[in-house]
Amino acid sequence: MLDSEDFDLTEAWKDIWERNCPALYKGLPCINSQPPGFDTRRKVWVTLNRIRTNTGKCAHSLHQWGKADSAACDCGAEEQTIQHIVTECPRRKYTGSLDDFLYATENVIRYIEELDLDI
Repeated sequence: MLDSEDFDLTEAWKDIWERNCPALYKGLPCINSQPPGFDTRRKVWVTLNRIRTNTGKCAHSLHQWGKADSAACDCGAEEQTIQHIVTECPRRKYTGSLDDFLYATENVIRYIEELDLDI
């Protein structure tokens, strides 16, 4: 297969992705070009991808890593996760569509720039 002149690595990857992609990531745009938001400032780009991957420097993670005394959010929630920050936190939740994070809309960029946490 790999030694065939007709083999196209990008097409093979897309085929494997389509067949095996977890439902959570079905909406992600194809990676054969730079993803939306790639041209933003580095801090915005990093935060955008931390939100997209649900992994970042929130109180929950910092507590797990032994870098914070509590996993609680300053809004009073028991755990401050990325999901909590973006979808539930009364102080910080994003009011638009979560798909906006996939496409790096102007509203998402503004939300990230105004976010009072460094995640």
